[in-house]
Amino acid sequence: MLCIQLVVLGEIKFNYINIVTLLNIKTNGRLVMFFINKLKSQIGLALDETILVMTMLSGFTGFVVVADPLGISGNDNITEKLSTDLQKIEMANYEFYRRYLSWPQETTNGDWNNNILVLHSSASMKPYYKQQVYSSINFLPQYEKINSKTMALQHNIGEGGDISQHVIEYNGDKYLEVILKDVPYDIARDLDVKIDGEYNPNSGRVNIIFDNEKVNIYYRANKV
Repeated sequence: MLCIQLVVLGEIKFNYINIVTLLNIKTNGRLVMFFINKLKSQIGLALDETILVMTMLSGFTGFVVVADPLGISGNDNITEKLSTDLQKIEMANYEFYRRYLSWPQETTNGDWNNNILVLHSSASMKPYYKQQVYSSINFLPQYEKINSKTMALQHNIGEGGDISQHVIEYNGDKYLEVILKDVPYDIARDLDVKIDGEYNPNSGRVNIIFDNEKVNIYYRANKV
């Protein structure tokens, strides 16, 4: 019986045509290996068209396994989640201001970690503000874990990391800047492109500071 196994491996880079594809075709125990370089330029097929052709071929008897070694689709989902999380922090800052008529950092001792923790619980407020709070509100219910060493709220991107915020000046105005530590570089890069329209780690609303294999994200949020 004819058995066809098609496996797509390789490096996929958008806006480039250098796609390396390995096709393993197994027929009656015989293994034939084909390497196709610059697939798009040589045979005029885009990646999705190529996968479609291979899927049609598999209809003879077999099956298709398409591997995404770079996790591109997974990264897209994580980047979207991270972008949404930053928007939720912005909204939490705004809702906090609406309720207490003060921005988060104005109600704490100024510690950057506390400026985020106060959105999670009134326990981080200065006594004057704490006395005026009848019931604590969690403005960031999507975050639950607190680092026992740094006493910072933790994000859940990659292996996780501290979240903090402080006030910065930009073009003569003051903004809250949200900091997410220990984010995988590829996620931070994709976030920069998504929010700022291009990758530039030193400008725009998203700034990236490298820390070994991971990076820290600095996101310019609410104007205060």
